Amino acid sequence: MRTRYAGNSQTKRPAGFTLVELLVVITIIGMLMALLLPAVGAARARARMGECLNNLKNVGQAMVAYQTSKGELPGYVQPLPRSGTPKSWLTIIEGPNGGGMNDFRYTSTTDRTRSRISWMAMLLPHIEGQDTYDRMTDSSFTDAGTGTAINPVSPFTVFICPADSNLLADNKNAGATYVANTGSWDLNGSGSLVLKTNTAGDIKENGLLFNLTVPGMGEVRQRMSSVRDSASTTLMLSENIQKDDHYCWMGVDNDSSTLYGEQQLGFVWVASLDPQNEGASSGLQQLGISQEDTSQPGVFTPSQPKYARPGSSHPANVVNAVMADGSAKSINKDIDYTVYQALMTAEGRACVYPPDHTAKLGSGDAIYTFRRLPPIADKDFQ
Repeated sequence: MRTRYAGNSQTKRPAGFTLVELLVVITIIGMLMALLLPAVGAARARARMGECLNNLKNVGQAMVAYQTSKGELPGYVQPLPRSGTPKSWLTIIEGPNGGGMNDFRYTSTTDRTRSRISWMAMLLPHIEGQDTYDRMTDSSFTDAGTGTAINPVSPFTVFICPADSNLLADNKNAGATYVANTGSWDLNGSGSLVLKTNTAGDIKENGLLFNLTVPGMGEVRQRMSSVRDSASTTLMLSENIQKDDHYCWMGVDNDSSTLYGEQQLGFVWVASLDPQNEGASSGLQQLGISQEDTSQPGVFTPSQPKYARPGSSHPANVVNAVMADGSAKSINKDIDYTVYQALMTAEGRACVYPPDHTAKLGSGDAIYTFRRLPPIADKDFQ
């Protein structure tokens, strides 16, 4: 009888991977990471855009609450009285480290025209900022006679878009991403303020927030009842990631007579059908809702409306905004300029050319065209 050998005739493989197998695994992992990282980045960008929209919605609700309590919207700048005697107003100056958005202080001034307090500061009681607002209006929080402001302006995160890398680079930054609809550009061709007369100056049909500090501007005060019929298609707030550094959320530095606040705190329209191609000499380049350079803050002069328009670094070619009815939404940055202007004017067919209300009415002119625009629908800007 034959006996069968029961042992294993094959040699056992040593435990572990071969070099080829290891390289294959590494390659597969690398490919998966290459596919995953962009998706993670896109998800984070969408999350930041959502946070930004939520911030804007909260600020928009505060604006609506302010108008309900006061009966009118704030100015984009206004003088803010402080308590005590003699009569004084809140003002902002650059701090000991040279100013910029991360070094502003506040104190008192006896010159009302130097009190350029922003629309954002006026909303503080409606966004859990009552304590800060109380200090702003209390004259005991001042320079104590030393001539130097001692109260630094602190950051308010609700005013900053989480995708605004220029502001977030400094955790002490008291700047702001968000801007308000300040209507048509307040300066004439020579860089001077257009003061209120019978045939010149801003009117409430041109926008929502106006200059309430400078004498002679007419103190145009907007009530939401004026835009009730078009509130859902009138821009109230938006974002602009390219801002000048002579401002903070509290307002505008009082040291310069040329910084009025509209360019720092608002977005504007001009009486031009194609402002982005007006040329460098006019200062209107990149004025529309698109074509911004997101790599760095805008470099501009206070006498020109360059960069004084909505702008963001969000994906999907959008900028977040709040309409006059308080609704928050994302706006397409490539909308036609006439649509952008119609979205800014409370009553587009009644808009005027601020330096001369009787001018620019010929066929083919911007004001002529703006006045004849059809009603705006959601599909025109989304």
